[in-house]
Amino acid sequence: QKRWLEATALLNRQGAASREINGSFTYLRVGLLRDQADERALQGKREQAIDLLQQALGMAPDNPWVRYDLAVLLQAIDPLRSQHVIEEGLRLAAQDGDMHYASALYFAKFDDPNAALRSLSRIPGDAMNESIRRLQRRMTIQSAIARASELDNLGQKDAASAALGASQIAAGDDPDFLYSLANAWMSRGESERSLDMMRQALGRSPQGVLPLQLRFASLLNRAQRDEELGKLLQLLSGQQALSEADAQANAANKERALLGGKVSPRQKAELQKAQRAEMAGPNQKAGSSFMATNQKKAGVITLASGLQ
Repeated sequence: QKRWLEATALLNRQGAASREINGSFTYLRVGLLRDQADERALQGKREQAIDLLQQALGMAPDNPWVRYDLAVLLQAIDPLRSQHVIEEGLRLAAQDGDMHYASALYFAKFDDPNAALRSLSRIPGDAMNESIRRLQRRMTIQSAIARASELDNLGQKDAASAALGASQIAAGDDPDFLYSLANAWMSRGESERSLDMMRQALGRSPQGVLPLQLRFASLLNRAQRDEELGKLLQLLSGQQALSEADAQANAANKERALLGGKVSPRQKAELQKAQRAEMAGPNQKAGSSFMATNQKKAGVITLASGLQ
């Protein structure tokens, strides 16, 4: 606490020298407040973190990442106020691509893919990078899955199938996106279509096939295709690139699957644990690196990574 007070006092003294210097130091003050808020949030002191972020917002109302952090913290205690923080930012900085990206991340975090897509559509094409495009693809798929579920509930089965089918373009051969769609098909009782989607993707992906294989194994498990699952687990066990977690899951599942019996809940959990371990590796690192790069532009490091 003492070091924060000393740093703030120093910035106040330096910033008082002139308007130009004061403006230059504003983002540093905001960064200090956000660092303090991050620390309080990690300590479970949500109200203190909110107070600090509100101070930061008063200094920089057009800072998208202050708004994102504050809105995320507010969501658990005051959802309407949380959304107001985001919507106010969009009104204040309607042409700011970073503000639209921050709002898209907020809507994505709280399961509103359509709102996220609206925000993403306002980002200029030359400002779209790979991470933003990936978020757009993910939201497109989530929106299609939600829409298909609504149509199924209305008895419009053909329209629901069309909605899911159209979103496969957004999925491409991305393992996570294909897995989401395949699960949606399986939830509709179309197991064979679900599995065929993954088989076709495996056929198109001779390189870097392990992530697809792990997700395919999970789907085979869900569909109780024990013979095919057993063969896949044997194949995975022989791969040198298989991680220790993957190998442990395969060993736990292999014998039962090869005997033709149903995979137990415990075995399923072990397989899913291996899948999560694989998914959490490079994807998380890439996301964290991208967010840090964007946040440096705002002079801070976000709460986003610590509160998701």
